[in-house]
Amino acid sequence: MRALAIMAVLAAVSTPLQAQRGLHEVRNERSGFWASGGLAAGSSALTCNGCPDTRASGPSIYVRFGGTLTRQLLLGVELAGWGITDQGVEQTLGAGAVDLFWYPGAGAFYMKIGVGGMTYDRDNPNLGVSTTTRETGGVGTFGAGYDFRIARSASIVPFVNFFVASHLTRSVDGTQVITNGDVLRDLLQIGVGITLH
Repeated sequence: MRALAIMAVLAAVSTPLQAQRGLHEVRNERSGFWASGGLAAGSSALTCNGCPDTRASGPSIYVRFGGTLTRQLLLGVELAGWGITDQGVEQTLGAGAVDLFWYPGAGAFYMKIGVGGMTYDRDNPNLGVSTTTRETGGVGTFGAGYDFRIARSASIVPFVNFFVASHLTRSVDGTQVITNGDVLRDLLQIGVGITLH
């Protein structure tokens, strides 16, 4: 009789624990193709010898898609954009990268690293003649985020992304300008996205 009572207590305790574990696994389930997009507050800065230390802020977006390697590792392609127009001067920045996403312990928090390329354009019509400056180069990126599951295959994702490009090549109106090789430009994104798993 005592054994039956103990078994009943164990069954009563284990059932909700198993259900909770199952819910956790469903919430963190990842498989196959995935896609994500988001909006962010973006901030970009230029760093070089003799350059003013300024940072411009404007709206920013990202789009990602890829495949699932394991429950902890995702591989994908990321496209990010940023732009601002201030006093008639238009600035745009685009970056593309191949990213690896790591979910420690197969949980909801992730970190990412990636490599790719960046292009920055600045169009200044204020001198009577429009002057277009372009900078291009390789880019490295890292970031982090958290998947808040709102459905079995969808998550709301607050995130932070950072892209940094060094040794940029610069041209003005199509003519390459010689630099000291110390031109560095970055993009910081802080925002919220949605991911479909």
